[in-house]
Amino acid sequence: MKNKEGQSDQDLLLAMKDNSRHAFDCLYHRYWNRLLDAAYSKLGDADEAQELVQQLFVDLYRNREGVQVRTTLEGYLLAALKYKVIDRYRKMMRQTEKMDTWQSFTSQDVPSPDALLEIKETNEKLVRIINTLPEKCKEVFHLSRFEHQSHQEIAQQLNISESTVKKHIHKALFILRKEMKTDFLFCLLATIFISK
Repeated sequence: MKNKEGQSDQDLLLAMKDNSRHAFDCLYHRYWNRLLDAAYSKLGDADEAQELVQQLFVDLYRNREGVQVRTTLEGYLLAALKYKVIDRYRKMMRQTEKMDTWQSFTSQDVPSPDALLEIKETNEKLVRIINTLPEKCKEVFHLSRFEHQSHQEIAQQLNISESTVKKHIHKALFILRKEMKTDFLFCLLATIFISK
Protein backbone atom coordinates (compact mmCIF):
# COMPACT_ATOMS: atom_id res chain seq x y z
CA MET A 1 0.00 0.00 0.00
CA LYS A 2 1.17 3.53 -0.79
CA ASN A 3 0.20 6.89 0.63
CA LYS A 4 -0.28 10.14 -1.29
CA GLU A 5 3.46 10.73 -1.22
CA GLY A 6 4.02 7.35 -2.88
CA GLN A 7 5.66 5.75 0.16
CA SER A 8 5.01 2.02 0.24
CA ASP A 9 4.70 -0.01 3.43
CA GLN A 10 8.09 -1.51 2.64
CA ASP A 11 9.70 1.94 2.35
CA LEU A 12 8.15 3.06 5.61
CA LEU A 13 9.09 -0.19 7.35
CA LEU A 14 12.73 0.18 6.30
CA ALA A 15 12.74 3.83 7.42
CA MET A 16 11.19 2.85 10.76
CA LYS A 17 13.91 0.24 11.25
CA ASP A 18 16.36 3.12 10.83
CA ASN A 19 14.58 4.89 13.72
CA SER A 20 12.38 7.19 11.63
CA ARG A 21 9.55 8.28 13.91
CA HIS A 22 7.83 9.86 10.90
CA ALA A 23 7.71 6.50 9.14
CA PHE A 24 6.23 4.86 12.24
CA ASP A 25 3.61 7.62 12.51
CA CYS A 26 2.64 7.09 8.85
CA LEU A 27 2.17 3.35 9.42
CA TYR A 28 0.27 4.04 12.64
CA HIS A 29 -2.21 6.35 10.89
CA ARG A 30 -2.44 4.07 7.87
CA TYR A 31 -3.45 0.96 9.82
CA TRP A 32 -4.93 2.23 13.11
CA ASN A 33 -8.60 2.20 12.03
CA ARG A 34 -8.31 -1.11 10.17
CA LEU A 35 -6.79 -2.83 13.20
CA LEU A 36 -9.18 -1.16 15.63
CA ASP A 37 -12.17 -2.41 13.63
CA ALA A 38 -10.70 -5.92 13.55
CA ALA A 39 -10.01 -5.90 17.31
CA TYR A 40 -13.47 -4.56 18.12
CA SER A 41 -15.15 -7.21 15.97
CA LYS A 42 -13.37 -9.90 18.01
CA LEU A 43 -13.62 -8.34 21.50
CA GLY A 44 -16.85 -6.32 21.34
CA ASP A 45 -15.37 -3.74 23.72
CA ALA A 46 -14.07 -0.42 22.37
CA ASP A 47 -11.69 0.26 25.28
CA GLU A 48 -10.24 -3.25 25.18
CA ALA A 49 -9.85 -3.04 21.40
CA GLN A 50 -8.12 0.33 21.60
CA GLU A 51 -5.76 -0.86 24.34
CA LEU A 52 -4.88 -3.98 22.34
CA VAL A 53 -4.13 -2.08 19.11
CA GLN A 54 -2.13 0.52 21.02
CA GLN A 55 -0.02 -2.26 22.55
CA LEU A 56 0.43 -3.80 19.10
CA PHE A 57 1.93 -0.57 17.79
CA VAL A 58 4.10 -0.17 20.90
CA ASP A 59 5.44 -3.70 20.31
CA LEU A 60 5.97 -2.96 16.62
CA TYR A 61 8.08 0.09 17.41
CA ARG A 62 10.03 -1.56 20.22
CA ASN A 63 10.86 -4.58 18.05
CA ARG A 64 11.22 -2.63 14.78
CA GLU A 65 14.75 -3.83 14.06
CA GLY A 66 13.70 -7.48 14.16
CA VAL A 67 10.40 -7.20 12.29
CA GLN A 68 10.33 -9.54 9.29
CA VAL A 69 7.33 -9.21 6.98
CA ARG A 70 7.02 -12.20 4.65
CA THR A 71 3.71 -11.24 3.04
CA THR A 72 2.21 -7.76 3.38
CA LEU A 73 2.52 -5.43 6.34
CA GLU A 74 -1.26 -5.43 6.70
CA GLY A 75 -1.24 -9.24 6.83
CA TYR A 76 1.60 -9.17 9.35
CA LEU A 77 -0.24 -6.68 11.60
CA LEU A 78 -3.54 -8.58 11.40
CA ALA A 79 -1.78 -11.83 12.30
CA ALA A 80 -0.06 -10.13 15.24
CA LEU A 81 -3.43 -8.74 16.33
CA LYS A 82 -4.97 -12.21 16.10
CA TYR A 83 -2.37 -13.56 18.53
CA LYS A 84 -2.94 -10.63 20.89
CA VAL A 85 -6.69 -11.30 20.87
CA ILE A 86 -6.07 -15.00 21.60
CA ASP A 87 -3.74 -14.03 24.44
CA ARG A 88 -6.36 -11.64 25.83
CA TYR A 89 -8.99 -14.42 25.78
CA ARG A 90 -6.58 -16.72 27.59
CA LYS A 91 -6.09 -14.10 30.29
CA MET A 92 -9.85 -13.60 30.55
CA MET A 93 -10.33 -17.37 30.95
CA ARG A 94 -7.70 -17.47 33.68
CA GLN A 95 -9.44 -14.56 35.39
CA THR A 96 -12.77 -16.39 35.17
CA GLU A 97 -11.17 -19.47 36.71
CA LYS A 98 -9.84 -17.29 39.55
CA MET A 99 -13.33 -15.86 40.09
CA ASP A 100 -14.78 -19.38 40.19
CA THR A 101 -12.19 -20.27 42.82
CA TRP A 102 -13.03 -17.06 44.71
CA GLN A 103 -16.77 -17.84 44.59
CA SER A 104 -16.23 -21.36 45.89
CA PHE A 105 -13.95 -19.91 48.58
CA THR A 106 -16.57 -17.34 49.65
CA SER A 107 -19.57 -19.70 49.34
CA GLN A 108 -18.63 -21.55 52.51
CA ASP A 109 -21.45 -21.25 55.05
CA VAL A 110 -19.18 -20.23 57.89
CA PRO A 111 -15.62 -19.19 56.97
CA SER A 112 -12.99 -20.37 59.39
CA PRO A 113 -11.31 -17.79 61.66
CA ASP A 114 -8.11 -18.20 59.60
CA ALA A 115 -10.00 -17.50 56.36
CA LEU A 116 -11.65 -14.41 57.86
CA LEU A 117 -8.28 -13.13 59.08
CA GLU A 118 -6.72 -13.71 55.66
CA ILE A 119 -9.57 -11.84 53.95
CA LYS A 120 -9.23 -8.95 56.41
CA GLU A 121 -5.46 -8.73 55.88
CA THR A 122 -5.89 -8.90 52.12
CA ASN A 123 -8.50 -6.13 52.16
CA GLU A 124 -6.14 -3.99 54.22
CA LYS A 125 -3.34 -4.66 51.75
CA LEU A 126 -5.59 -3.65 48.87
CA VAL A 127 -6.52 -0.38 50.60
CA ARG A 128 -2.83 0.32 51.35
CA ILE A 129 -1.86 -0.13 47.70
CA ILE A 130 -4.72 2.08 46.48
CA ASN A 131 -3.63 4.74 48.97
CA THR A 132 -0.12 4.76 47.49
CA LEU A 133 -1.44 5.78 44.08
CA PRO A 134 -0.73 9.35 42.94
CA GLU A 135 -3.50 11.67 44.20
CA LYS A 136 -5.32 12.28 40.90
CA CYS A 137 -4.93 8.63 39.87
CA LYS A 138 -6.38 7.52 43.22
CA GLU A 139 -9.29 9.95 42.90
CA VAL A 140 -10.17 8.77 39.39
CA PHE A 141 -9.86 5.10 40.40
CA HIS A 142 -12.08 5.68 43.46
CA LEU A 143 -14.79 7.36 41.39
CA SER A 144 -14.65 4.56 38.82
CA ARG A 145 -14.46 1.48 41.05
CA PHE A 146 -16.16 2.59 44.28
CA GLU A 147 -18.70 5.14 43.07
CA HIS A 148 -19.28 3.37 39.74
CA GLN A 149 -19.09 6.53 37.65
CA SER A 150 -18.54 6.35 33.90
CA HIS A 151 -15.44 7.78 32.22
CA GLN A 152 -17.56 10.66 30.93
CA GLU A 153 -18.97 11.45 34.38
CA ILE A 154 -15.51 11.43 35.95
CA ALA A 155 -14.11 13.64 33.18
CA GLN A 156 -16.89 16.19 33.72
CA GLN A 157 -16.58 16.13 37.51
CA LEU A 158 -12.80 16.56 37.52
CA ASN A 159 -12.67 18.80 34.44
CA ILE A 160 -10.28 16.50 32.57
CA SER A 161 -10.55 14.62 29.27
CA GLU A 162 -11.92 11.08 29.03
CA SER A 163 -8.56 9.94 27.66
CA THR A 164 -6.90 11.27 30.84
CA VAL A 165 -9.46 9.36 32.92
CA LYS A 166 -8.58 6.16 31.02
CA LYS A 167 -4.84 6.77 31.51
CA HIS A 168 -5.31 7.15 35.28
CA ILE A 169 -7.40 3.97 35.48
CA HIS A 170 -4.90 1.99 33.37
CA LYS A 171 -2.06 3.25 35.59
CA ALA A 172 -3.92 2.19 38.76
CA LEU A 173 -4.70 -1.23 37.32
CA PHE A 174 -1.09 -1.69 36.21
CA ILE A 175 0.11 -1.01 39.77
CA LEU A 176 -2.51 -3.36 41.25
CA ARG A 177 -1.63 -6.13 38.79
CA LYS A 178 2.05 -5.73 39.60
CA GLU A 179 1.37 -6.07 43.32
CA MET A 180 -1.03 -8.99 42.80
CA LYS A 181 1.50 -11.33 41.30
CA THR A 182 2.86 -12.60 44.59
CA ASP A 183 -0.38 -13.08 46.55
CA PHE A 184 -3.07 -15.47 45.27
CA LEU A 185 -5.84 -14.34 47.62
CA PHE A 186 -4.97 -10.71 46.93
CA CYS A 187 -5.19 -11.54 43.24
CA LEU A 188 -8.70 -12.91 43.72
CA LEU A 189 -9.91 -9.87 45.65
CA ALA A 190 -8.32 -7.37 43.32
CA THR A 191 -9.94 -9.09 40.33
CA ILE A 192 -13.16 -7.43 41.49
CA PHE A 193 -11.59 -4.05 40.78
CA ILE A 194 -9.73 -5.04 37.63
CA SER A 195 -12.60 -6.75 35.84
CA LYS A 196 -14.88 -3.70 35.78
